[in-house]
Amino acid sequence: VKFVLLILCAFASMAYGAPGIHLRPVFEKSANGIFHKNKEVHFGFELNNRLKNPVEVKVVWQVATDQKNPVSKSAPSTIKIPVDEKRVVTYVAKIP
Repeated sequence: VKFVLLILCAFASMAYGAPGIHLRPVFEKSANGIFHKNKEVHFGFELNNRLKNPVEVKVVWQVATDQKNPVSKSAPSTIKIPVDEKRVVTYVAKIP
């Protein structure tokens, strides 16, 4: 089973097209959700497969300003999640 997960990061995260996949944003090093110019942003996502089959999830993320202006975005990456398991994926992006 394959799903596509589109993740948009501003202050909220959204997931599309992934019923049965639980998404939880993780901002360990940027806990307040404020990202500063010329600094790195550290964030991640916990993906929990609540389906009865293993899945491959394609993740794409984008960091944007409060005004919804794109700052940085990722290339798609694929994460395999076995049945009833979680995966935590982490990312770093530099805010220009």
